[in-house]
Amino acid sequence: VALAGMKGEAMGEDELRVMDRLDSCDASYRMFSLKNPELFWSSLDQVGTLAMLAGGAPYRMNFNWPEGTSVYSIGVDLGHPLHEGPSVLAVCLMGPDGVHLNTFTRVQKRDETADAKNLFEMLRESSQLAQLHAGSSEPKFLVLRDGRRNPGEDIYSYRKALGKNMTLVDISKRVNAYVYDSSNFMPGCAGDVLYFGDEKVPLAVTAPSATSMQIPTVRKIRVDRGWDGLGLGIEKVTEVICAMAYAPALGLKPHGNPGPVYWADGAASISPHNCRFRGIKEIKRNFNKLLESN
Repeated sequence: VALAGMKGEAMGEDELRVMDRLDSCDASYRMFSLKNPELFWSSLDQVGTLAMLAGGAPYRMNFNWPEGTSVYSIGVDLGHPLHEGPSVLAVCLMGPDGVHLNTFTRVQKRDETADAKNLFEMLRESSQLAQLHAGSSEPKFLVLRDGRRNPGEDIYSYRKALGKNMTLVDISKRVNAYVYDSSNFMPGCAGDVLYFGDEKVPLAVTAPSATSMQIPTVRKIRVDRGWDGLGLGIEKVTEVICAMAYAPALGLKPHGNPGPVYWADGAASISPHNCRFRGIKEIKRNFNKLLESN
């Protein structure tokens, strides 16, 4: 879809109507700006995304799951549009090879706590999809819950929907700190993984920078006692989370956030003013409810 404006500029009503029509037809599409002086580079950056829209994948990853176990990853994010409007709960399912399979979204009242009924149903839908994909009735899950998880959303609510074969991780996608090498006071390497503390202290994992000019950042994670149903261990969890920052995404650059969190956060951010993740039919959403609320 050709757009008259550039990144950060509001889209015209005609452009939004075209996308509404495509969404109603469950069509896959991407957008580009007619003002881009180098359309070649714009097209090149979307090659991987177009491969995904066609049902393929630009590449697949090997996370070296223990003992050849295939683990599906789920990202859970609760987004809040600026100023007003309902919150958006998003649950992403990513395959054992890092490829985005589906993201379910539901609109709920504006709240810091995920609606229990919506969360359970979306987790169950993700589990059923994973069962079909894996050809197994008991797939294994690594669940990444982005942001603050309130007391009403405990480990048992996840186990009820996904079963006991799961590990639950709290993760903060916002920048928590910068990493420096104490020997030379230079920025730390993007590929490094840090883990520190004990079961009562948050852990941290470095994430790659989007460009060589940026400093790698830290994503704080927490795996409390009883949450690691897969027995992955802290070292493996942090290793996988760091690697997931290279999972296939929109464009060709590392995105910093683990794949499941990246897709869930993007889906939850879709609005009349933010259409970057529109046009991906694997993101299931009732656009009408959100548009009516705005």
